[in-house]
Amino acid sequence: MIRRAGILTVALLAFAAIAHAANAQAARDPKPPILQGLPCSQDRIAHEDVIAALVFGADVSLRGRALAAIASDTLGDRVAEWRNDPDSPLLEPARTLDVAVDNLLNNEAGTPGYVVISPDAPVGDLGRLFLNRQAEQWIRFPCGPRLAAASDWRDTLIVTSVGDSGKAKKFETRPFATLSWLDNRESGEETTEVDIYVGFSAPLWGPVSPSVAYQRRSGTKPVNDLTFALEGEVGFLSWSAGYETDDDFNSALYRAQFEFEPFAGSDICASALSRDGEYNPVSGGNCSLWFTGDYVDVDEIGDKAGLVDRREFSRLGARLSASWWIRAGDSEAYWMLSGSYAFFETVGGDEADAAMARVSLNFLPSKYSPYSVGLTYENGNDLTSFTPVDQIKVTLGFRR
Repeated sequence: MIRRAGILTVALLAFAAIAHAANAQAARDPKPPILQGLPCSQDRIAHEDVIAALVFGADVSLRGRALAAIASDTLGDRVAEWRNDPDSPLLEPARTLDVAVDNLLNNEAGTPGYVVISPDAPVGDLGRLFLNRQAEQWIRFPCGPRLAAASDWRDTLIVTSVGDSGKAKKFETRPFATLSWLDNRESGEETTEVDIYVGFSAPLWGPVSPSVAYQRRSGTKPVNDLTFALEGEVGFLSWSAGYETDDDFNSALYRAQFEFEPFAGSDICASALSRDGEYNPVSGGNCSLWFTGDYVDVDEIGDKAGLVDRREFSRLGARLSASWWIRAGDSEAYWMLSGSYAFFETVGGDEADAAMARVSLNFLPSKYSPYSVGLTYENGNDLTSFTPVDQIKVTLGFRR
């Protein structure tokens, strides 16, 4: 910590030396003044440099306390405390710094400029996370040849679980792709499972984007689904058209699916499940509802026994999910309890009803952590392979 504080002190002094030149350049450079004169490395400006520049531009009374907070990656937390404490001597300097951060990050997600913000960034908490040096996956300060680009594919790449895809646009509510060790109560086996979806939170090619999903469960009643798809959105309606096979490419089916989220963006359960404000909440929650439908045409069954009597069918259904999280004591870690129920009813073709219920308890190092470890219970039938499911899983999770 001492070494980091020393490095940041030198950085602050260096910014004092270049301040006059940066101000002189401001009139002819459209770049935000706070970014002028900052070094460009690998086509981007480092977050540490931007934060140091913001602190140098803040009131003198704030700088010493801010330097200590930067060294412990808690500047965003401290600024939020100071600006909300009417008795704090740092009330006005903290509010001024907070406004400077808001102005810097005031750019529509995915649009070109000197600040590029990912479409799935947690906008309400982004300034605090940025000052905490925890927002590099959502904020980029491009420079050099990449400046003209609104974003590249890495800005909108998402990783989540199969079946959730782009539905969880907010990162903090996005489920985890998982590697699991499970007790299969249906077959009496202890096996493993991989569950991962890789796609994009915004269109990549015109109005569409590609995705790949892979779910593999070993055992006597296996699941082996590998799906390549194109996806798009029209308002609250999302759709996909995909080719599903397995990792040996022995099966083949074609699936078209739509989903409609009537309460998109409204956080219909937030007021009931959340107890306090936007800043570092002790607890909170959300829930979502989707109506969905699909059409499936099976070309080759392969080893998927559940498709023997299901060669062509159409279905309508729905999915309800809810999550509630609580901070673990005074740490930044969180416990997250989540549950979901999804079902399909056949409306045409072969009988293809299916339903699945899931309850999970996960431990997260922080609210916006990309990693988790947890325990999950699932019961029902797999919605696409129709394999019976009754299992308890120990999971390692990752999301992006």
